[in-house]
Amino acid sequence: MDKKAEELGIEWEIDGDDLADSNNLSMTYQMPAELKYVIPTQFLYGRQELKKNQRKIVALLLLHVKQQRDKLYEIDPIGKAEAAKLVSHEDRSQHFNEYVPSAKYLPTSSVKVIFGQDIIKKMFPEAKNLKRTVELALKAIMGRVVHEEDVDAKGNVRTKMYVIIPRAEIKKGEIELVIDHDAIAKLMVHSNGYSVTDLAIWTDLDSGYAQKLLEVLSKHKEKADGHIMDLDRFKFIFGCDYKTYTLADRERWIENGSIGERVEIGAYIYKNKKRVPLYPRFDSFRSRVLDVAFSSLINDSRGHWIPTDKPTDKDGNPLPPKGYELIRNGRTISHIKFCLKYVKNPSNKLTKKKEETDDKNDSKEINDTVLSLLKQCEHSFAKVVELGKKYDKPYEHVDEFYDEWVMNIGIYENTSRIVGYKPCSTVLEQIKTIKALLG
Repeated sequence: MDKKAEELGIEWEIDGDDLADSNNLSMTYQMPAELKYVIPTQFLYGRQELKKNQRKIVALLLLHVKQQRDKLYEIDPIGKAEAAKLVSHEDRSQHFNEYVPSAKYLPTSSVKVIFGQDIIKKMFPEAKNLKRTVELALKAIMGRVVHEEDVDAKGNVRTKMYVIIPRAEIKKGEIELVIDHDAIAKLMVHSNGYSVTDLAIWTDLDSGYAQKLLEVLSKHKEKADGHIMDLDRFKFIFGCDYKTYTLADRERWIENGSIGERVEIGAYIYKNKKRVPLYPRFDSFRSRVLDVAFSSLINDSRGHWIPTDKPTDKDGNPLPPKGYELIRNGRTISHIKFCLKYVKNPSNKLTKKKEETDDKNDSKEINDTVLSLLKQCEHSFAKVVELGKKYDKPYEHVDEFYDEWVMNIGIYENTSRIVGYKPCSTVLEQIKTIKALLG
């Protein structure tokens, strides 16, 4: 190993087949004074079908790779030493962004990385049962596939798949990840650009879709408002286009003596020679993805992201803003327009936590349409709490209802804040109960 690399603590471990049996030296993530969550563009616009806590595990991976890339830049001959020859600050910055580590400094096999309690608690600040929350996320993330689109020599778009975390577990309160060496090499490439995401906001978001939305918006914060994206591309990037085979699918089929061993994890599922949509009905996609993602970000970004759309009902009465607009091509919805403005320094009023409410409702009148929406949400909260009481182990049923619960709570809290509506104590207690079920 390079002596300078060793001094900086860069010890790429060549891992064996079994994480639990590995006795070699491991890399330990070193908690920095300031966390900077950087996502390379190629990965940002790749397809990752992940829930919020699974994304937090991937975030740990990206934090580690960024840390190692910065260390390599210090000792690699084509890194900082080469940049010192450049005159302008702009040229040196560009050199750093386009830096790709020399092959001799990159691992040639999977790498094991250990994350301590400091960074784990930072990533999961509101987990009621931290160990269980992490265990479930690790189990779900293992073997997950990332889809990335690339253009070949002939100009054709090709989709490539790769696994980023083959194995993961929690031992003695620490997370141990085995990271694929090819994934590390890919994630160290920032030459195509990157997104710098505010982790303080990101970790508070209630939905994996909301986290992804913040990541995408953060690439061009000042230009996000009014940005238009093709709907099919949006679905691909957010991992909600078509159903794919998972590790659980293959394991289940193997146990049943089926053809699971020939199924490629991450591949799209076909039926009658057509890919199976994850959300066949657009209304389901809108309620479970769009409304969940945008309402969560608006509600939980502490005033940094505010909606700019002004929707109305059929009678012209104002409705709560959604943060997006749908664009049609004829009768078909073809694009989505982002209606979110970034506020670098929000006012104190906007930065107050959403749980804080005034002693009484705002004196301004709430129109019947909005009030009806709020009452429908309150009715759904009561039904959800009653549903939770029927199960001895409600955590086993969280995935089935997760998106709908998050959506209802997000819309309700955001709308209440905007119109000055104060929920009664019973409703607040029901919301608290549902959030506890979500973990």
